[in-house]
Amino acid sequence: MDQPQPPQSHVKISSDEKAEELKEKIHEMEQKDSEELLRVNALALGLGYVNLRGHVIIEECYQVIPEATAKQLLVVCFEFSRHHTLKIACPVYTPEIQTLAKTLSEELETPVHMYLSSRESVEYALHGYIRVPKVIPFETVEITSDQIRSAS
Repeated sequence: MDQPQPPQSHVKISSDEKAEELKEKIHEMEQKDSEELLRVNALALGLGYVNLRGHVIIEECYQVIPEATAKQLLVVCFEFSRHHTLKIACPVYTPEIQTLAKTLSEELETPVHMYLSSRESVEYALHGYIRVPKVIPFETVEITSDQIRSAS
């Protein structure tokens, strides 16, 4: 007598796909744990905490810190309101970032609030620089009225 067979599914998931799903889920859980630990550390240091994934950063914020500086120091401005507040996020609060914050505060006459954020979160936010129009310097060309007349 034949043993009853389980119903056959038309969808087959390979063990590689399952392994990849599991790997992604583990990474997600580790990231949540890491973010929570960072939040607790930020509070202990008297700093704010922000996860920039999904946070809307307006174009004006990206104009506060030059892209090269932001990428070198791993820092991003995520909120800016002239004369009211400037919020900056970084994974590690270094003396260079402290100096940058002080300089920005003086130049913009705006208090700076520091937030810790994971490296992954800051790198995610740094991708927003691609939306900022690049200014390309060019040389000025003078055309005299004599040159216009001779060209006609």
